[in-house]
Amino acid sequence: MERYFYSFSSIYFCGGNCMEDAKTILANQFGSNPIFNLCSPDTLLRRMGDLCTDQLLCNTKRGNVEHQYNINQTMTDMNIKLLKKLGEFNKDEVVLDYDNTIIFTEKKGVK
Repeated sequence: MERYFYSFSSIYFCGGNCMEDAKTILANQFGSNPIFNLCSPDTLLRRMGDLCTDQLLCNTKRGNVEHQYNINQTMTDMNIKLLKKLGEFNKDEVVLDYDNTIIFTEKKGVK
């Protein structure tokens, strides 16, 4: 999982703007590096598809609006693992908090 994340983030950190830039931009910089294994754009897209989760629906008490959201445990675990590597959990106290607020608007079609 890590190598997919590193390959994906390296595309944008090295001046790319789409998945296909994985080979065109990064091959010059990392192509001959024995430590960094660069995967193809198709592999990155396939793995990202594997990370998708089903949308959950929530109806508000006020109005007649259906909101979409999802809970992606794999991405949550990956983010926590990354934060541990960055040393963010080496502190005395860590608060992991997620709040979701539904804001009512006058616009139609806002989800």
